[in-house]
Amino acid sequence: MVPEPVPAQSYLDPEPRTWHKVLGILAALWGGIGFVSAALALAGVGQQAQPAIMRGSLGSALNAVGALLALALLVAGVQLVRRKAIGIRLMQVWAPLSAIAQAAVLAIMIMHRAEFEQSFHDEMERQAEARGGQGVPQGMEKVMYTVGLGCGGVVAVIPPAIVAVFVFGRRGREALADWGTQAGA
Repeated sequence: MVPEPVPAQSYLDPEPRTWHKVLGILAALWGGIGFVSAALALAGVGQQAQPAIMRGSLGSALNAVGALLALALLVAGVQLVRRKAIGIRLMQVWAPLSAIAQAAVLAIMIMHRAEFEQSFHDEMERQAEARGGQGVPQGMEKVMYTVGLGCGGVVAVIPPAIVAVFVFGRRGREALADWGTQAGA
């Protein structure tokens, strides 16, 4: 009886992982932009265009939470690129917290719809006057509110879901097992 030949693939090393580099770079970029944006909001940039509820302590608290989450995402992204287990752990914390924070912002937008629509209308009117143009088309504030709510919903679901697929799934578990055994992990 002739033995079965061993496939050549069994002697080859597995292909190196690249998902962590792609996800890490995207996370670092997303986190960096988010941190700068939240820091500017905390400094008061753009407050005149927001409804009163977002100009007070609630808005400041949400911006502070956003800055912390963005900073965590930035650090997690850098650590993922460096193949450090802490990057995966930070991502595992960031994904659900980010979704919760975004859901809170969406809930506030829904509960204070009229205030948000009025702030959109006022800001568009201010910009139209500054340009010397005509007024804002009727109902445009409702369109802007709906677009803002839709974009907020996409941001609340898509990035954390993508991260969760990688860091809570097989890839994340394998990387944790490999990186956790490396020196300096």
